[in-house]
Amino acid sequence: MKYSCIDLLPQSSETLVRNNNMRIQLINSLFYMTHYLIIALRNFYLERQYYQYDPHVGETSCQIRAYENLRLSRTPYKSANLIRRLEQLMKIHEHIKTLNKKNQCGHNCQITTDSLFKQNDCFFEISETELFLVASYFLTEFKNTDKQGITYINHNAVSESLKITRKLSKKIVRHFQQTLALASCKTIFSWAAEAAYPTNELDVLKNLQLYDDDARPVLPCNFFTKIMLLHLIRKQMPILIVINRHNIFQNKKTILLFNPALSNKVTPILKISKETYSQACLVIYGETAQSNFKLIEKEKHYINRLNKLGLETVILTNMAAHPQYSGSTLLHYQQNPFLALKKQDVTTKNMGAELHQMLVLSEKSGCCREKSSLLMVNHFCCDTIRNVILKEQKVFGLKSSDYDLLVDTASIGQYAF
Repeated sequence: MKYSCIDLLPQSSETLVRNNNMRIQLINSLFYMTHYLIIALRNFYLERQYYQYDPHVGETSCQIRAYENLRLSRTPYKSANLIRRLEQLMKIHEHIKTLNKKNQCGHNCQITTDSLFKQNDCFFEISETELFLVASYFLTEFKNTDKQGITYINHNAVSESLKITRKLSKKIVRHFQQTLALASCKTIFSWAAEAAYPTNELDVLKNLQLYDDDARPVLPCNFFTKIMLLHLIRKQMPILIVINRHNIFQNKKTILLFNPALSNKVTPILKISKETYSQACLVIYGETAQSNFKLIEKEKHYINRLNKLGLETVILTNMAAHPQYSGSTLLHYQQNPFLALKKQDVTTKNMGAELHQMLVLSEKSGCCREKSSLLMVNHFCCDTIRNVILKEQKVFGLKSSDYDLLVDTASIGQYAF
């Protein structure tokens, strides 16, 4: 499927531009969105600031976007091609800036958005990956978290930064949220084929793609996470787990590594190469509430408990305990997505039994909000080990200059990937 600069805006190519004010607003919006596209490509491929691509979309699919960022980090732009593309976009951006200054945005007759951009020589094509990255970056740039820990998009900041109305800022945010939600579902079906996910289950999952409160396509999170993990293990991608282990007396941070290329167990971070230190990985943030009547268990014992159940099972039990869909529209299906199907067959019954089994296990093993003695997963994102450790430097009690202690420049340690 082909994409163009029009996909950066909440417009279709055939939308009629009715007056000069609308023309100016569209050209102005394209000017700013081209700016964000340039930054998104530069910061991802050149600066490797993957944490800047952790968008607030409003559904329950952060793990899909985190893993997709990880995959994109392993298939980078060729340097020459990237520089050429950035130069091309900067020329377009400068040209649109000139149009804005001269206020030259076409004639007074009504034309389509497509014609408006082409007449003013500011139409350009973009790739699916570019659309994914700019939407992710944009929704991260304007993401805020309130005192209760609730994440939201600051529409006022969008409006001020792009010099547009609040109404249009909401439209752009909604457009990007829907774009990423649709891309997430599409990506899951692609991974399923690559990971040899059972065809009969995939057919059921396609019928379980529903639409939430804001017309975002969504899938039940337990099953799309299962596909993601199958694909991740098949591709031998690393996972970093950042765990806050606490009770009323103590609070300890544990950072563990899961590298399916070497082992099916999580391990402490030992000495790793400088190259590995800067590589991207899937990052899981979680916590465990341990007994208030005991000291927090030793890290070695905790790791043994985690490995006894297995990280893959720990993640899937968490996802089973999580609402399968987001929003009030799909509230009826949040615990049992199969209620949305008109017909039940052997496959759906087996999938339903699997979900129920994981749900029971989540409580029994301490992998849910109500009982989190093992691990409750809070969030997935993509980042480098270096960035994660820098964020947690206060917990480690190290100065920035001391981080070389974690890096073995001569060789890769036993648990390095």
